[in-house]
Amino acid sequence: MFGFSCHIFIRRRPFNMTRNLLSAFLLAFVLFEASYGMTTTKKPHQNEMDNYRFYYDSMSHMLGMVNVYHHGVTCYIMNLSQDEQQQVHTVDGKTRLELKMLTHLSSATTPMTLDALTQSSQRLGHACTKATNIYSMTI
Repeated sequence: MFGFSCHIFIRRRPFNMTRNLLSAFLLAFVLFEASYGMTTTKKPHQNEMDNYRFYYDSMSHMLGMVNVYHHGVTCYIMNLSQDEQQQVHTVDGKTRLELKMLTHLSSATTPMTLDALTQSSQRLGHACTKATNIYSMTI
């Protein structure tokens, strides 16, 4: 029936605003440097990624691809055959046509003006307004 209690006194550190701010700043600096250092290239080399956007105009039956890259924008235009006009309405068919355009980029040697493209397809003409080069593809 004898009981005893043991009190342990823990010494708490006082709140130090300067140390906490310094720690937060140091953490932010390290995170920034780590993310900045993980880029794929250093200047003046271009990035290793391109951006491709595909547009289909159902009125003119043309498929357009806009390639946005480091030095500019290039637009590729392909006239679709009767079979391809049916394929473009399915997900699988559209994917096949997009891959077909990508694999045959070297055949795009015929230059085209923006005015001629706009007369053929206003939608593709609008999509290619910022393009430095416009090519027609014959596959």
